[in-house]
Amino acid sequence: MSTRDAKLESYVREAMQLAERAAKMGSRPFGAVLVDAAGEVVARDRNRVAELADPLAHAEVNLIRAQCRATDTLTLAGFGIYTNAEPCAMCFSAMVNVELAVLGYGAPREPGTFPDIGIEELSSRSGPQRIEVHAGVLRAEAEAQRDRLARLEQQDGS
Repeated sequence: MSTRDAKLESYVREAMQLAERAAKMGSRPFGAVLVDAAGEVVARDRNRVAELADPLAHAEVNLIRAQCRATDTLTLAGFGIYTNAEPCAMCFSAMVNVELAVLGYGAPREPGTFPDIGIEELSSRSGPQRIEVHAGVLRAEAEAQRDRLARLEQQDGS
């Protein structure tokens, strides 16, 4: 395994830990880390929708908002976001808007996700702003986590 692959895996693994925390706090299980151009994790967050009663408080959007405020900028050129699962259309659109350089994620989007638009299609429609996408980092582990947490969520909701 290359050093780069090991780094990508470490980012997604941390996002998976954050997803566990999100689930324990009553939100959907998504976590994300923000990495600067040097490869250092500069921020981390999780889905906080239930906790904040904010339907837009997805992990990726939380990171984007916090970093833009902290640096008083509207762009994150050179930064990367790594998540445990494929981001939704809203989160990917936010990434395009801030000119994010890299996206890495583990599990593909959940079956039946609405809107039924994946990163590949969104990326092809994002105009000149292209994000380097690393899909399927730790895919088997991330899918197993996603499925396990979805089952727990269904049991709790029954």
